[in-house]
Amino acid sequence: MSATKPARKITTKSWTGVRGVTQEGQQYESMLENDFLTLLRFDCTVASYRTQPCQVAFRNGDKPHIYTPDVFVDYQAALCRSPELIEVKPAKFAIDPEEQLRMRFDAAAAFASERGWVFRVVTENDIPAGRLANARFLLRYRERTPDDAYMALALAALSEVETASIDGLLQMCQQHHENRARLLTELWTLIATRRIGADLDSELTMHSAVWCVEPNEIAI
Repeated sequence: MSATKPARKITTKSWTGVRGVTQEGQQYESMLENDFLTLLRFDCTVASYRTQPCQVAFRNGDKPHIYTPDVFVDYQAALCRSPELIEVKPAKFAIDPEEQLRMRFDAAAAFASERGWVFRVVTENDIPAGRLANARFLLRYRERTPDDAYMALALAALSEVETASIDGLLQMCQQHHENRARLLTELWTLIATRRIGADLDSELTMHSAVWCVEPNEIAI
């Protein structure tokens, strides 16, 4: 799907009363949707995504309707994963949807299937609190320019033990350099860019384990 203008402009009449635009210029109309977009930005398996991507036409009896799903997601080609058309809804609406909403979902599922995509509904149950907290914290480090010397020091130290706590790795690195704050910044950058692995579904602390990652491994 090409990167064109949104199929529908979000207005203040959104049912949540919330609207906004991400740093990438993608629109959202609820805090739940904004949280999901944050996870997409953080997900290294995602090649691209668009909000308000297309319009799905369907009929209820003789009456025509137009439905605009929230997000289209395309994944890295190496994963061989089908693109997804996604609606973001609170679980209280999505688990047992009313007839009109069910018709929208059915129409979107058929629309997606015709194009080799998958339609799914995302709720707050699909947004792990730990991963979201990590995404909000680490995204700032993914955009910074790393210090190659500090990063090389951290990677070399970790390669000697394969797995260590963040605090333990810092102590190893401090044997060669005393600037703990600078070293920690580079460690966050390494985690944010998936140069070293960590359990990103659990909120990171200084006691969290980190480990070596294969160079060509696509981290989630």
